[in-house]
Amino acid sequence: MADTADTADGRMTSETFLAEVGTPNWSVVDGRARAVFATGTFATGLHFVALVGERAEAAGHHPDLELRYPEVVVSLVTHDVGGLTTKDVRLAQEISTVAAGLGIQARAAGASAVPPSPAET
Repeated sequence: MADTADTADGRMTSETFLAEVGTPNWSVVDGRARAVFATGTFATGLHFVALVGERAEAAGHHPDLELRYPEVVVSLVTHDVGGLTTKDVRLAQEISTVAAGLGIQARAAGASAVPPSPAET
């Protein structure tokens, strides 16, 4: 992947991230890349999270994951620069590939399709 940083510290704009990630499954919300993966069952979601965790460990880059029935919400940001970087693009692409391999449908996310829990309201 070519260096597509928009700033000296490696951060990229939302537009650059979305162009580089190459799939409509991701959106950028509050400076973070987000996608919702409709796993259908808790067991499938748990398996998906485990596979994402393996990829994240291998990359040395760790997403925020919300395992909820019937979906998994993934959020990416490069914490040390406070924005999106090529690390986020690469991991988003890997996560999308894992999901596709499991037959999991994904969608860009502004918010989860699952209603918030009482603690979140």
